[in-house]
Amino acid sequence: PTHDDITAISIAKAFKVKLKKNKEALDILRKYYKIKKIPMNDAKEKMALIPHGAELLHNPITKAAGFRMKNVYVMAGLPEIMIAMFKKIIVNIKAGNPKIVKNIPINLPESDIAEYLTKIQNEFNQVEIGSYPLFRNKNKKVNVVLTGFNKIDINEAERKIKQFVKFIN
Repeated sequence: PTHDDITAISIAKAFKVKLKKNKEALDILRKYYKIKKIPMNDAKEKMALIPHGAELLHNPITKAAGFRMKNVYVMAGLPEIMIAMFKKIIVNIKAGNPKIVKNIPINLPESDIAEYLTKIQNEFNQVEIGSYPLFRNKNKKVNVVLTGFNKIDINEAERKIKQFVKFIN
């Protein structure tokens, strides 16, 4: 309950809802501090200020509830408390599409393939293509890195680049 914490206020503002003292969160805190024989005060009650409509998140350590507003999860700032809270909610978090990354090491100078990489980049606009020169043992090499979410496009871009490299070697 730090004096300068504006997290809940900011989330309420971002979601255009009122910040309210949540009865359930306050009851949990009061029960916890009563058991610990620690008096409640305004700073501790501030931890029960929750944006209206937020879902409470259980805090197994200090009982100060976190909350969820749509896709935003707010948890305690202390790492051990946040980790304990996170373990409870991770099963509810939907994973997005994983980003695919492919690395193609090429034994040619970057300048020999730059024009072709531009052509491939234009053909596969959903694939990011980066080229990173390596200078080892006086050999000029390049790592071409393909990233994106569409496996078919990534694989096809990789195939075309490898075919081109084979052709010019």
